[in-house]
Amino acid sequence: MSTVELLLHEREMLCQTLQEVGPNGPTLCQGWNASDLAAHLLVREHNPLTLPGMAFDKAFGGILAGYTSAAMRRAQLSGFDDMISRLRLGPPLLYRMKGPSALINLAENWIHHEDLLRADDTGTCAACDHKEQHRELDDTLWKVIGFYGYIASLRLKGVSLRLLGADGQSKHIGKSRVISHGGDKAGNGESNVVTLEGAPGDIVLYLTGRQKAASISVDASPHAMEILNSAKLGL
Repeated sequence: MSTVELLLHEREMLCQTLQEVGPNGPTLCQGWNASDLAAHLLVREHNPLTLPGMAFDKAFGGILAGYTSAAMRRAQLSGFDDMISRLRLGPPLLYRMKGPSALINLAENWIHHEDLLRADDTGTCAACDHKEQHRELDDTLWKVIGFYGYIASLRLKGVSLRLLGADGQSKHIGKSRVISHGGDKAGNGESNVVTLEGAPGDIVLYLTGRQKAASISVDASPHAMEILNSAKLGL
């Protein structure tokens, strides 16, 4: 399947899950239910003015985030079923163009689908156990993993990332240095590399702030782990 075909397939599966869990279904997004998630997906794709409020929630005293929240509330006025129907029409052309656009949007739809599927205490949604995983999807998510790794690295104050996929893929983001009590220098000390190993999708979930829901192994020095644990990952 092409990236665009994977995107449209994932969108349809997401819509099925939304219907099954209902508007009050839980998600991994703090403070959001399934209705909020559906509204977010709609305004993200159909109202570009809401994007700054998603990325910079505290900028300008929260004005940008307030605008985005208001747009989501307006989208919800049409009702949950109507929002799902609109989502089923697929993303606008700009969000499904072949190349980076479709790639990033596939990852975003997959992430938010997992927000529903992994929302309960067991890490899976019992109502949605029909969801199929595709090898092509894992391979495609690996293509975009560098983007999310770069965004995460901006929050890690000098710690670099070593990402290891379940099928032997590897990617290093950032510069490796050695941490000593006197600062960064060559020689003996603690490595500042954090290694994340697992399926590409789980690594993406970890990098986007969904650490508790991600099934991966983490290896790092105590110093690097402290920086990782204190960082706010995700947008």
